[in-house]
Amino acid sequence: FWAGIPEEHVLIYQRDTVLLRTVPETALVWDMIGAPCGTWAADRWTMNGGLSLRRTSAMHDILKHVRREGNEPEDVYFTRGLRERGGHLPDIRAAVCFAVESGDLYLAPPVGIHGTDKLYMTDERATELINEVWADWDVVI
Repeated sequence: FWAGIPEEHVLIYQRDTVLLRTVPETALVWDMIGAPCGTWAADRWTMNGGLSLRRTSAMHDILKHVRREGNEPEDVYFTRGLRERGGHLPDIRAAVCFAVESGDLYLAPPVGIHGTDKLYMTDERATELINEVWADWDVVI
């Protein structure tokens, strides 16, 4: 998959994602950025890959140097691999400004919402979030 991508950055967008705005250029500094999920230790949290921006060269490096552990989910593998290889990763604050999975865990209008089919947030909260992002467009749902 990664070998066939000539671009340096790739936006992974699964079908359970809603994009709300364009990806800001500030997100391009990271080797991978996505919504925080899983264990919440200061330096051990995982970025969900369902809505993530990734640096292709960093993904190649991980595939070349880091062994995947059993049935480890690919986003867990790449997050772990980037930590092991000294990748340029965001802190939780930057990650929750990029994407959201849980209705109350974001700091700025995110690029999008991932996991819309998993009921991580109520329909009412999702509508509030969308209206907040689109307020500058004079659109209300």
